[in-house]
Amino acid sequence: MRRIIFFILFILSLDIYAQNSTTKASESSNIKVKIQYQQNGSKIKGLTVLAKELQLFFVADPNQLKSYVEVPLLFERPGWTLYFGQKILSDSADVAKPITVPIYLKKELSLFSLRAVGPNGEVEVQNIYLKSQDGLERLKNRKEWDNVLLKLGLGMIDYYQEGSGAYKSIGTVFSAEYASAPQYWSGFGFYSKLSLNALPVWESPVKSGGQFLSLIGSGSYFFKTDEHDVIRHQLIFGGNYFQLFANSSPFGFNNLMTPHFGYRMHYFLESQNTVIVDAKYIAFGLPTQFKNFGISINSAYSFKTEKLNRMEIGFDFIYFQYLTPDNKKVKMNTMGLTFGYAL
Repeated sequence: MRRIIFFILFILSLDIYAQNSTTKASESSNIKVKIQYQQNGSKIKGLTVLAKELQLFFVADPNQLKSYVEVPLLFERPGWTLYFGQKILSDSADVAKPITVPIYLKKELSLFSLRAVGPNGEVEVQNIYLKSQDGLERLKNRKEWDNVLLKLGLGMIDYYQEGSGAYKSIGTVFSAEYASAPQYWSGFGFYSKLSLNALPVWESPVKSGGQFLSLIGSGSYFFKTDEHDVIRHQLIFGGNYFQLFANSSPFGFNNLMTPHFGYRMHYFLESQNTVIVDAKYIAFGLPTQFKNFGISINSAYSFKTEKLNRMEIGFDFIYFQYLTPDNKKVKMNTMGLTFGYAL
């Protein structure tokens, strides 16, 4: 139990970093954005901003959450046309009525400019600032922690140890994981997972309460792709810690640590949901030493709810075999089907 607590604290102490297009789904927040004006700056006559504080909205794409506000305006100046960039907000022939302009926030202090053109070509410009340091800090935190998943499911253990016999069980899988968001630019990422298969509901040949603990930590490198490509490619490399123990039987192993390397792919569907597949070689020795090796294959279907919460259905498979120091063969096979929810 002390080891389990240690590794849970280890996962929680890891530095979380990620570098995280737009769907129709959006979510409002209770964060307010303040309207500010340039001191001594020019103003457009007849233009009124109908609010001093604005509600912050989130909008999702495959890689991140973006923030935006809807700025309400009223332009009352017959014969004049109001522009935002090249877009006409109010034509000279329009009857004065409220206008809503969506503005995406890129910084703690975002600027957007409006331009009014008169009937004789006169031009007036007004700059408006949107201040939301607190809002963007919360958004950044939401981006990072959206990649933390808690999972629950069923898992199978199939173990054989020469001299001790076989053990099989089906139990409950608890896991927590963090994965850097997939990116189209080249760069590094991180992945970690703590998983425990415990509380068996079926065991054979005897009931011994077998529990399998695994800790995986990986660095990764994303290959550069086009921003609009539906696939992200990722090389992964890192290490594993495995432990199999039982309450009333002498079989199992402790402190089994191995490196691994492999490949992960994210495939974005048209609905903006994602299929994730990775395959890793677990290196108990050189790849030519077939008596000592392992493989890990993981797949998942990741999707977001209407409220932008990420959920995931996953399948994990691990197989490895090795020779103990006294030349006894050990084989281990685990499979798990889990359902995850992002914090």
